[in-house]
Amino acid sequence: PAVHGDSLYVGSNDHCLYRVGLADGKKRWEYATGLFVQGTPLVLDEPALVIVGSHDQKLHAVKRETGEAAWTSPAGGVVTGGPVCWNGQVLFGANDGNLHAVDAAKGKAQWQVACGGDLAAPIVVAGDVAYVATKAGALHAVDLKGRKLAWTAETGGAVFGAPALDGERVLVGTLNGHLHAFGRADGKPAWTFAAEGAIAGGAALADGKAFFGARDGWIYVLDAASGTLEWRVQARGPVNGTPLVHEGTLYVGSDDGQLYAIRLGGS
Repeated sequence: PAVHGDSLYVGSNDHCLYRVGLADGKKRWEYATGLFVQGTPLVLDEPALVIVGSHDQKLHAVKRETGEAAWTSPAGGVVTGGPVCWNGQVLFGANDGNLHAVDAAKGKAQWQVACGGDLAAPIVVAGDVAYVATKAGALHAVDLKGRKLAWTAETGGAVFGAPALDGERVLVGTLNGHLHAFGRADGKPAWTFAAEGAIAGGAALADGKAFFGARDGWIYVLDAASGTLEWRVQARGPVNGTPLVHEGTLYVGSDDGQLYAIRLGGS
């Protein structure tokens, strides 16, 4: 979900995008797409839109206040990751293997860059570079101004979680159970850590540490510079999502139906 002002915007497998009041949880509006909505909505101030991709192979822009359709744009394939905004353009990946850019105001296609595999993971943009991971086992840095690949790194496994960035590195987890760190500038491998299960989510970076969960049920904490394991805690079920670090506490959801809150800074 995405939070903007007094509202939360969330997509659902019932094919709809919802606006819900944060204070009371009441539905403000719903907008029906053609199929599942799985990525995080993009909420814009100018224009005042909420934009989501769908399994119906379209990108949908909805008027933020009313929930009325503003525009739809062909996506070229199924969109599972949430779109992002860069320089007045909306960027998104699809299972056609391309990074797409459309105009935010009207949804008109602008350009695309071939990435060679299903782009199921969310895209992360830093400056004029987009970090794009694929199910085919690759991580790409895309030069957005040049509209071309700046570098490509092999991950050895499918990536579904969003890349995580710090000042020097970009981290991605794979379904074959490895968390990889690559140099942001050149894509050169920095380190690899082998978990005991598939990594379906992304990592969270805070205070020089990398936090992630795996389907083995462990929640891992690594030194972000070296990839050395510092400690781990076991949940009662697989961990498929991306953790959140907020005000000294690590929050992690598990398939056991529990949300874990782990205080950091202690032993």
